[in-house]
Amino acid sequence: MKQSSYILLFLFGSLCIYRQAYAQLPANYKGKPFRDSVYKGNKLNPYGVMMLPGRVELAYFDLGGEGIAYHDNSPVNEGAKLNSKPGGQRPGISKYITQFRDKEGVDINYTKDNVDFNHPNIVDPKPNQLFVGWQQKGEWANYTVYVNQKGKYIIYTVYSAIQNDPAELWVNNKFACKLNFPEKTGDAHIWTQAEVGSIVFPEKGLYLLKVKFGTGVNYGYLDFLYNTARQ
Repeated sequence: MKQSSYILLFLFGSLCIYRQAYAQLPANYKGKPFRDSVYKGNKLNPYGVMMLPGRVELAYFDLGGEGIAYHDNSPVNEGAKLNSKPGGQRPGISKYITQFRDKEGVDINYTKDNVDFNHPNIVDPKPNQLFVGWQQKGEWANYTVYVNQKGKYIIYTVYSAIQNDPAELWVNNKFACKLNFPEKTGDAHIWTQAEVGSIVFPEKGLYLLKVKFGTGVNYGYLDFLYNTARQ
């Protein structure tokens, strides 16, 4: 069989899996996976759905707006507001980063040379990493993900914490686990890394993840690592 035929069979099979898996999402959910002119998924995932094992970027919460894809206590994106002031937009950094999703209420900032990398960190974040900050209890964001392998996942992140209140991870609107940040770093721009939780996905397919934020923690993503030794 020609290589092109294998590709067609793979794509067709993937589409069938996606159609079947969508039944796993809550039936009344109206949000959609995030996509824009820059982020369009990848060759194996043209729909924008984030894939597990892998990284859930917190700034890529679903489309759908307040009360559907997220809830924030204020309609203002505090990161975009800050970055519109002098010094907020660092030299050479695009408006796409500095004003990311500026019309939505989730507060998004990015790691900067003059505040996040002008001192030693326990673990350095990635330069220009988008992260969710100004977190308060009661705020949340939804993420549509596709789980490629059922089983147990260990969750890691790089974070900073003035307060290290735990967050919660919900799956298909049911509580799944707490996300515990082991230490306060003492400053919103001093970063460290830790295992923050674990979760079991019983089947492959699409799931709706909801992160219910705590107070006083900044982090840009959750890494879901599959480890057969810890099943």
